[in-house]
Amino acid sequence: MQRNFSRALYIGFAVLGLYYLCVPGRIAEAIPPLGIALAFDPFDPAVPFAQRPLLQRGLLYAHLAVVLLLVARQLVSAVG
Repeated sequence: MQRNFSRALYIGFAVLGLYYLCVPGRIAEAIPPLGIALAFDPFDPAVPFAQRPLLQRGLLYAHLAVVLLLVARQLVSAVG
């Protein structure tokens, strides 16, 4: 039950973040829901991260990389 709830929250926050990314000029509003989505593990939380399949780890690493790149982009644009 909790796994399905976490998956639904992950997908919901990720979709909300992607929606804001598609709207021009709203990148700063996309960062929080994309970051919050990472707090909800869409896969089996009982499996340690190191023992998960490569595809699952890769998806979570890619998601984190996107969030960090968006944060860096916002910081660079704020300074410059």
